[in-house]
Amino acid sequence: MKKLYSQALVLGLILFATSQLSFAQEVGSPALDFTVKTLDGDTFTLSEQKGNVVFVFLFGFSCSHCQDNAPNTQTSIYDVFKDNPNFKAIAIDVWDGSDASVTGFRSRTGLTYPIGTKGRSIMDDYVTTYDRILIIDADGTLRYKAADEATSTVVAEAADTVRKYLGEISGVEEAFENKLSLNVYPNPATNLISIATGSAGLGNKSVSITDLRGRTVHHITNPAEANGLIRLDVSDYPGGVYLVRFREAEMESLTRLIITR
Repeated sequence: MKKLYSQALVLGLILFATSQLSFAQEVGSPALDFTVKTLDGDTFTLSEQKGNVVFVFLFGFSCSHCQDNAPNTQTSIYDVFKDNPNFKAIAIDVWDGSDASVTGFRSRTGLTYPIGTKGRSIMDDYVTTYDRILIIDADGTLRYKAADEATSTVVAEAADTVRKYLGEISGVEEAFENKLSLNVYPNPATNLISIATGSAGLGNKSVSITDLRGRTVHHITNPAEANGLIRLDVSDYPGGVYLVRFREAEMESLTRLIITR
């Protein structure tokens, strides 16, 4: 009888631990902490990133589709947000390859953001697999856990998630409830943008563009319009996320602009 009781107790503890682990992996739950060594000799600990939005790309060092998709994470995630001081990114090899093998992956894919090694336990703890993306917000909450490979569609979803939670840190979310309509296109942009302001004709107008650090990179008063559009050249802007602000009399509107390079 005692033996049966002991077996039942052990089984119950295992089931409880498993349920707790599974719960911890759901979006909206606290992200499990981890520490990895990077190819550059540093260490990256998730719990030390509180206050930052963290992008994680899990890959296998010789996985062919990981190699195909990794450049998307560089150009559409890291290059876009790297200048934001509250953004951190790390790619982690979950196949536990040698440093030489992981260095080869970096060379083949062109990744320039930190790469961690020996991360199989992270993949197991998060109950996921390779060629997957995780995003953790500034409070340490798991906000995105990709169910599919890091294709351009998945990377775009991840970019939207990063953008959302960086916006919460910068405190601009409330300002996006615009009093005036404001549309910028194309968005993302590389060279020229058109700004449709929905002007109410109430007085002097101004357009300013700032980066997420609050630095003004462009400001113009009473800009020239053609067919109701203000056109600006942004070809010399570094890639990243910007805020476009339109003011007219006592009213203003704010929207995001993404520059890709």
